[in-house]
Amino acid sequence: MYLVNKGFSGIISAHKGQVIEIKDKKIAEDLMNAGYIQVNSEKIQNLNEAKKQIETLTKESDVLKNQKDELVKEIDLLKEQLSNIDLANKEVKETSESTNLDSTNENLEPDKNDKDDSQENDPSVSAE
Repeated sequence: MYLVNKGFSGIISAHKGQVIEIKDKKIAEDLMNAGYIQVNSEKIQNLNEAKKQIETLTKESDVLKNQKDELVKEIDLLKEQLSNIDLANKEVKETSESTNLDSTNENLEPDKNDKDDSQENDPSVSAE
């Protein structure tokens, strides 16, 4: 059994990573000398499987890092928006309190054009 290092085609065809059997020792020797195949051992196969797994996990890790970075940016943006909303709410509240105090003060002051209602209904007070 041989492990294919580089894909090749001819009398025999195989792709990289494939494990093949070559009965003709001369062809196998020529392909090994050219670097296309190597004797397949369990250690080499395990090593190749580990390399593939590392590549897959590295890609997954990169994707997750990118997703994390995007989420961190989104969180920062949301924090900024929340801060702006809090500031706007505070300004509205302060304006509202100020307006309410002004209107309350206006309502507390008697209107100079209004007559005192208590004098109109009191018979002891003579009309001028």
